[in-house]
Amino acid sequence: MGKRTIKTTISENTGEMKKENEAPAASVNIRPEDFNGYIGQEKVKEQVLTAVKSAIIRSAPVEHILFYGPPGLGKTTMAHIVANARKSNLKEVTGPMIEHPGEMAAILNSLQPGDVLFIDEIHRLDKKVEESLYSAMEDSKINVVIGQGEQCKSLTIDLPPITIIGATTRAGMLSAPLRDRFGLTCKMEYYSADELAHIGKITAGKLGVSIKDEEIYKIAEVSRGTPRVMNSNIKLIRDYVTANSIEDVTAEIVTSAMELYGIHDKGLTDIDIRILNTLAEAEKPVGLLTLSHVLGEDEGTIENVHEPYLLMNHYVEKTSRGRIITEKGKKIAYSLIA
Repeated sequence: MGKRTIKTTISENTGEMKKENEAPAASVNIRPEDFNGYIGQEKVKEQVLTAVKSAIIRSAPVEHILFYGPPGLGKTTMAHIVANARKSNLKEVTGPMIEHPGEMAAILNSLQPGDVLFIDEIHRLDKKVEESLYSAMEDSKINVVIGQGEQCKSLTIDLPPITIIGATTRAGMLSAPLRDRFGLTCKMEYYSADELAHIGKITAGKLGVSIKDEEIYKIAEVSRGTPRVMNSNIKLIRDYVTANSIEDVTAEIVTSAMELYGIHDKGLTDIDIRILNTLAEAEKPVGLLTLSHVLGEDEGTIENVHEPYLLMNHYVEKTSRGRIITEKGKKIAYSLIA
């Protein structure tokens, strides 16, 4: 398969393995920086671009935006692009890391006019922290309680005009008052193989790995409709061919690399296949907790990482009694076992 052994030397003093003529690799930014470089999500892109253009014309901050959909579809990237388009700073936080309203107040008060605050996993905000956002989003003010008991005081802090962008994989868990305060709500959709191939070609070029269009498309077909997975797979190919000193990335090389990393036909992973096999053997609905125990995987990982793709492809269905495998799912599971 054109493999060659990597030449290495081992330091006698430290035992560290070093590659001959190794040079430190520069960090490569594969994230697009503007709307032109953002592939896919055409409807969302048009909606957001319209909001940005309007804000520029009005010399005002962009409307608050909520992005929702499965992980890895470009929500964070879009937030970066909005900030870049407005030539503003971007502050990134995640919902669980903000435990008290005072912490949110400090973050908001540190922003400059026009800045963008991106809150990932916004559905996991503490209830009191969430409530502190209401007046910030609606009136550019935030109320802060200082002290306790008789010494307790309530202060109102005026905030600069900013944009809050929220991202969530669980839109249904957002409260109506918070959801309604976003001026623009955008659903992120899975990508086509053609769109992923386009993204993969760009990523491969940035990473300096030469992959033919046919092989790029093959990788796209097993990337679960997700740019993050596509980029990850390109990196895996890069590592595989580099480690084995392979110059020509053939279809056989791509297959061998994907097999090494547990990526199967239709983009199914080893965990996906175990889920399908477990449901097929059960021949009855299986609850999430039971699946978690059987597979030794966290419930959240199963529900947020693996299930969306299985549901989208109609391999699995959710019922009031639990998860069941479909006939389509059985055929896939049995074909992979064979």
